[in-house]
Amino acid sequence: MKTFRFGIPGYDALYCIEQVGNALMRFAEPICRNLGLTATQYRVLFLIRHTGRSIKISEIAELTDRRTHSITTIIDRMERDGLVERLRDNRDRRSINLVITEEGNKKLEAVTRPFLELLTQLASCYSEEELQLFIMLIEKLRKKVLEMTTPCETIEEVYAEDISDLLRLISGPSTEKP
Repeated sequence: MKTFRFGIPGYDALYCIEQVGNALMRFAEPICRNLGLTATQYRVLFLIRHTGRSIKISEIAELTDRRTHSITTIIDRMERDGLVERLRDNRDRRSINLVITEEGNKKLEAVTRPFLELLTQLASCYSEEELQLFIMLIEKLRKKVLEMTTPCETIEEVYAEDISDLLRLISGPSTEKP
């Protein structure tokens, strides 16, 4: 991969983020595709698993910075494929929660293992302090971008969010595999 500098710090930073995001997607997409998943479906499964509870579609839309109707379409396919189930909320019958199925867990694990191995290798060149600083900076950038844009307005905000989530996962206190 060629490195290019524009000589404008903001452009240089965003260009690097985009290149890293694209490279990570090139790694993840074939693994997902071989299991019949899209990268977004993987991300939804990952979010459901790591919230540790059932989750509303609107929460998934917010966490993925996507519009609710587009996430609903993805969830419809995932339910049809047996990856998630919709359950009525006992406290609010109008509310629908999602849970991951056994099949969803199997596919999630099959994708997560190689992806975490790659991320662990990538993060090994940083100290704990450098990782924490990087996460702080990328989260600050994500917040600013999201303040200035609408969901899914630019691909860069999605990549920036993915990188932050993945690095948080690597450097988080938990070392167990999902």
